[in-house]
Amino acid sequence: QRTNLNLYSQGFDNAYWNKQNASITASAGISPDGTNNAFKLNANTAANFHIIYISGLYNGQAAISVFAKKGEYDFLYIRIDEPSTTTTYFNLANGTVGTVGSGHTAYIEPYNDGWYRCTTVFSKNIVNYCLGVTSNEASTVLALEANKGIYIWGSQVEAGSFPTSYIPTTSATVTRPIDITLDANASSVIGQTEGVLYADVMWNPLKSAVDYIITEAYGASAANQIFIENFSNNFYFGIDSAGSRVVQIGPAFTNTTGRFKLAAAYKNNDFAFYVNGQQIGTDNAGSVPTCSNLRVGSYIGDTLPYSDKINTVALFNTRLTNTQLAELTTVRSGSGGNISY
Repeated sequence: QRTNLNLYSQGFDNAYWNKQNASITASAGISPDGTNNAFKLNANTAANFHIIYISGLYNGQAAISVFAKKGEYDFLYIRIDEPSTTTTYFNLANGTVGTVGSGHTAYIEPYNDGWYRCTTVFSKNIVNYCLGVTSNEASTVLALEANKGIYIWGSQVEAGSFPTSYIPTTSATVTRPIDITLDANASSVIGQTEGVLYADVMWNPLKSAVDYIITEAYGASAANQIFIENFSNNFYFGIDSAGSRVVQIGPAFTNTTGRFKLAAAYKNNDFAFYVNGQQIGTDNAGSVPTCSNLRVGSYIGDTLPYSDKINTVALFNTRLTNTQLAELTTVRSGSGGNISY
């Protein structure tokens, strides 16, 4: 559960956002939500800051994020006045974090069509929260060309040590409850004695190292469960039967950021765990418990759901071969082609 403290999170042309040597153009392009509601942050010719900003938002640990895309200029910066100034730069041309302000942790996540979600996490009093455009990460006080800049959309300020999914706001803060996805009527598809749990997820160790279940099939209580989890920034596959751990395979990929495809295969005395095309381990001893429910993002009694993106989950009701598991979990990339809207 999180609250976006940032009002008018998609309304940068509102008077709520102060402008300094900058202007805002509405309906300037297609935003990450697929509609023409992105804004353009334009500079002027003054040899000064080119920013929009909000004053007096929050005091404490916070995660600030905004979606941005390069325009005529390549650099977004997030400046926090508390009351001293810390500035973090984001290169929108190549999707990298530049210079990071003292006491801040920052990262950048790619989205569609050249958009990035730029995030900085810190624990300070936010006197001013500023979004600025510049031509390089050496200085924010530059004379730029008028009406040239970058594209922005979807700003969020939330209390916490990591950002969560974007929560749109207008004239009031918005609180999103915890997302718990449960299918309590799945016994017809998961009541078998063999299968594969599959998940395609994002993970960033800057987020929480607490025990987060990615996807799970389980019985009426936590005594019987088949699960994939992230525990202390490691992925594991496990099976509990009658309250006892009968299978555990892992860890995999300590403190690594990125996209992961995970597949956990189970059949009596025949278990395997694959991550990103690699076999993490196998086990040839143990029985599969009877399970009747399917839950995504948490487990029974869990109040801390998975904290990053879950792209896809799937449940196979047969035990795929190890060759098929390797194929299923291989992360591929490509280049070329055209995108049209």
